Amino acid sequence: MLASMVALAMLCVAMGFAGPLIVPALTGVVASVSGLPLADISAALAVPSRSLATATVLFALLIVLSALIWAARQWRLARAGIQRAPVWGCGFRHPTARMQYTASSFTQPLVTQFRLLIANREVVAAPAGYFPAAASYASDSGDPFLRALFAPTFRWFRRLASRLNVIQHGHIHVYVLYVAATLIALLVWASL
Repeated sequence: MLASMVALAMLCVAMGFAGPLIVPALTGVVASVSGLPLADISAALAVPSRSLATATVLFALLIVLSALIWAARQWRLARAGIQRAPVWGCGFRHPTARMQYTASSFTQPLVTQFRLLIANREVVAAPAGYFPAAASYASDSGDPFLRALFAPTFRWFRRLASRLNVIQHGHIHVYVLYVAATLIALLVWASL
């Protein structure tokens, strides 16, 4: 995928540099379409052709100058011992999970704005002394719908289902009896 994109980009650059060669080559086509003499068209295209050649030379010099500046920068960085690191590494070469931003840190501005609806719970162990051994911070906002609606509903359903465990005890002959009783009940109901 990268090779095809680079090839297309190089073709665009080549077409840009070929402008001073293409404009004089079009004089014959323009003369045949317009019906004007070839000398008039050549004279009319001479000025844009010269300015296009000047712009192409300046652009080529700019590309060479940019490449030289980039090479000098790379050389200086290599001599200084500066190494590459991940973009979002916050200056750490090998960040761990303890150094990364969490979802709580990204949502903290919204949580503080809607604290009446979210009811965020925080656990803070603040550092103490000049050389603290440990410190921690944890926050949990939870889902208000889960806390207020779904969790109580599921607890109620679990209590109801636990009462029905009496009929499920693992004896196959009792399960066959359940099926037979259900069939007889359905036959009686259908015959009414």
